[in-house]
Amino acid sequence: MDQMVVQNFQCLDIQVFHIINSWPHSFLLNSIALLIHFLTYGGVVLLVLLYLEWQTKNPKKQLLSKLGLYAFLLINLLTEIILKFSVRRLRPYDSLDQVYIVLPKPGGFSFPSTQTALAFSLATLFLLIFPKKIVSYIILGLAILTGLGRIYMGHHYPSDVFCGAILGIFISFLLRKVVTS
Repeated sequence: MDQMVVQNFQCLDIQVFHIINSWPHSFLLNSIALLIHFLTYGGVVLLVLLYLEWQTKNPKKQLLSKLGLYAFLLINLLTEIILKFSVRRLRPYDSLDQVYIVLPKPGGFSFPSTQTALAFSLATLFLLIFPKKIVSYIILGLAILTGLGRIYMGHHYPSDVFCGAILGIFISFLLRKVVTS
């Protein structure tokens, strides 16, 4: 019975992947997906922003920077070194037919989505530290677009994105609790 549940989940994962990946692909939509991809790729923009915020005298911004940098390191360690090499899940474009791929193709394994984990981690930190600021909700929207973009571009399955988002949220809550207690 357990194997049947796993097979049903995998079929659902592939069906949802194909639904999102088959959304219309135009120059404009692909460009937006690429822009979000490059802004979140490897967390480079995130690192620069967090470093700049750390330099302010505002204690909330310094806390955001500190937790964000810790989250960046922890998420990259967990996803890129531990989870991806433990699970070894092939990317959709390597294992499925009829995948629309927006280049560049990332290397490595698919599960979980590091970019989605980083995006949701940052959004969660903003919501925890600045719950009444509109920028927190804008960053949450960008995190959602990041996850959808990973599927739209053909780089990740929905379960990769979902688990990446959960991991990012969990890490942010954990770090907030550990660092501020």
